Amino acid sequence: MAEKGLIDPVSDVASDRILTVSGAKDTLVPPVIADQLSAFYAALGVPASNLSAVRLADAAHTMPTSDYGIACSKETEPYIGKCGYDTAGQVLSWIYGPLKPPGSKPAGRFIEFDQRAYIPADRGGWFNWLTGLDNTAWAYVPESCAKGEPCRVHIALHGCKQGQSYLPLRPPPGGGLYNGTLFVKNTGYDRWADNNHIVVLYPQAVSIPFRNPNGCWDWWGYTGEDYATKNGVQIRTLRAMIDALSAGATK
Repeated sequence: MAEKGLIDPVSDVASDRILTVSGAKDTLVPPVIADQLSAFYAALGVPASNLSAVRLADAAHTMPTSDYGIACSKETEPYIGKCGYDTAGQVLSWIYGPLKPPGSKPAGRFIEFDQRAYIPADRGGWFNWLTGLDNTAWAYVPESCAKGEPCRVHIALHGCKQGQSYLPLRPPPGGGLYNGTLFVKNTGYDRWADNNHIVVLYPQAVSIPFRNPNGCWDWWGYTGEDYATKNGVQIRTLRAMIDALSAGATK
């Protein structure tokens, strides 16, 4: 695919910094898969110094946080666990290097915007079930970034059953029927963003009956054969959002 220009040159991966976090009690995505992922990146030329593999002894299948969510060892919705481990902070620090300490609460703004505006015209429409994309998405914008200071853009993709429009079997924490901003506002990225000039983009996938009922991002091809290439509709949409943010878009 790289030789055909469908993905970037594989050699580019060698300079990436990759952190994998796995739970020893995870039965949905067992730790061996995280090990295989690290081995995959090593085979692509990523040096050991750029690979960090973390295994949490008491964690099940969950997004570990310092102090928010259900018990770390529980394997159920919303898959956000109180594990005494700040995944967002560890991810951001590993990728970008030493960061200033996070704030105690967000000082910037959460902005909901029309995600449909970024879907490629040839795959768009008022709502296209084939894209797997929700109508709206979110961005967290620190005050410094809103004022025009140079800022990084970090994409935080939710997991399966974590999208804002997902309808869980049990009411989510805080009430309501749908997840809403559960992932967006409680996984910790925003607290790190304020003091470190980082805009956090939270795109939203949506459930599709019989096709993608759990509202996952496309990692198996439900949006088409080109899902993992530059021609994939979700990848093109994410790229359009990044381009807009880089150009200073405010809506």
